[in-house]
Amino acid sequence: SRLFLFGFSLHGLSVIISGMQDVGILRGGSLPSTLMDMGIPLTFYTQVSFMLGMLLEMAVIFYIAIRRFRILFQVFQEHAAQQQKNMDALVLGIEGERQRIAQDLHDGLGVMLSSAKIRLNMLKDQIKGNGQIGRGLNELIREIDQSHQEVRQISHNLMPYSLY
Repeated sequence: SRLFLFGFSLHGLSVIISGMQDVGILRGGSLPSTLMDMGIPLTFYTQVSFMLGMLLEMAVIFYIAIRRFRILFQVFQEHAAQQQKNMDALVLGIEGERQRIAQDLHDGLGVMLSSAKIRLNMLKDQIKGNGQIGRGLNELIREIDQSHQEVRQISHNLMPYSLY
């Protein structure tokens, strides 16, 4: 901050003197000749010092800007990492829920359909004499087979690929 203030003061002094020359408070021409006319001798070249002050001021401003940019970049990186963690947790939660639903379908409803099919086959074997009831039972067994295959297919489709 000291360097900035020093550079700014040199640059500001140059702007003030130029403004005073434009308004007519100071005579035109260079500052050293104006000050020499007023009886104040200068031992250094003022325009060079003004330029050096401006360059010093710009260097400090660029340093501050780069430093701020690094801080913002780090904040954005941390935010992106947090969002990635949140997305990973969401995906894991979805995959876990899909696995649970698939297992419930396969182990619950699939087993119940298999049990019903076995019991219908036993009933069909007991009623061998009646053709119309046997055809109805065969039709019902086919529908239960199709339902069981559909439940099995759905449960396998629900299972996340990463868990295979």
